[in-house]
Amino acid sequence: MTAQITGLHHILLVTRQFDKTVDLLVNVLGLKVKGTTRRTMNAYPAGEEARSQVPVDRLYFLQMPDKAMIVVAEVPDGETPEIRPSLPAYWPDMTYEKPQMGKVDHLALNVASRADLLHFQQLLREHGYSVSEINERKGSPKFVKSIYFHSPDGLPMEICTWDFNDPEWAGVKDEDYYRDPDPVPSVRHLVPAASKDGA
Repeated sequence: MTAQITGLHHILLVTRQFDKTVDLLVNVLGLKVKGTTRRTMNAYPAGEEARSQVPVDRLYFLQMPDKAMIVVAEVPDGETPEIRPSLPAYWPDMTYEKPQMGKVDHLALNVASRADLLHFQQLLREHGYSVSEINERKGSPKFVKSIYFHSPDGLPMEICTWDFNDPEWAGVKDEDYYRDPDPVPSVRHLVPAASKDGA
């Protein structure tokens, strides 16, 4: 069978109103908390580099029923743009103004396996796209494997897989992914306590 895109893997939302955004997605819209992390935990990307260079404080992974995720990134010093949708009649209390583009951090598409990543990496390169090597997180807990590239007009894109057929998934537990030692109030009662060292 030819490799194929199987659906949306995740979309990443950047916000200053982190707890309110998580509250909306989890407690109002019903997404499931699958993981939590902090930049100070040697987790994303790693160590002192994350502390000094990455503006994101928290990343929470929220799962939809079809297993696709919305990832919420807390950027305390970020700017909140005025969003003007192109079809304002669909939203309450909005009048038409010239549409203004909002920010989507990147678009991630899902495939079933690492072999499919290799397929699309080669295919994209054959069509003239600059594509990263496969990014594979080492150590615990297991995480997605990804390739990165840009759309023709510069949208950052990713193709990734959990690659659940990889034998290294044996023994991985859901609680391994609750890594924020001090979850925000909206989900504190929903997530297991993280380990003391954040590992």
